Amino acid sequence: MSNLKQLGAGVALYAADNEMWIPVSNDPVRSDGTGGDTPLQWRLSIAPYVGAEDATSMLSPSLTRGVFLCPSYKRPAGGLAKFDGGYGWNRIMGYNDPKRPSFDIGRQQMGRIPRPVETIIVGDTTDWMTISWQVAYLFPTVSAGGGTLIPQVGSRHRKGIDLLWADLHVSWMSQIELMSGKNGDPDWYYKRDKN
Repeated sequence: MSNLKQLGAGVALYAADNEMWIPVSNDPVRSDGTGGDTPLQWRLSIAPYVGAEDATSMLSPSLTRGVFLCPSYKRPAGGLAKFDGGYGWNRIMGYNDPKRPSFDIGRQQMGRIPRPVETIIVGDTTDWMTISWQVAYLFPTVSAGGGTLIPQVGSRHRKGIDLLWADLHVSWMSQIELMSGKNGDPDWYYKRDKN
């Protein structure tokens, strides 16, 4: 959980320098021209705040080690080293993709996230995959992943995962509890807007 606490500090510092906007998981068209269709945009955004100042592109090795590498992570068979780390950004907390507008989910501002104590930002990914990049995202239980991973919630630590929440606290939650959700909504802990 130490890594997630440091990642949380990085998110907070990034937000403080960016009018309280938090990073997005994927941003292929960035204003500075450095974007790429990769799920590591959030790591590149907070890299200067977590000791990875040498990260200049989303292919920088420093984005897959140090605080970005869960000590218990093992690359799945067929996985790509460029996606290593074992932590993923909650796709519903920000994903930009103009090539697939139906997938586009805009950036969020700290302080405007309803129920931040119940909203995941970053967490342990699954240790299995059907497509190489899936191990770099944190997918909701049901809605955003389209059923490509079964189950879509990992179980790396004691049949659950470690999580960084939008209020920046860190905790563990069981796979079963995450998949059950809350208030009849299996995606409760992932969603920004909670009814």
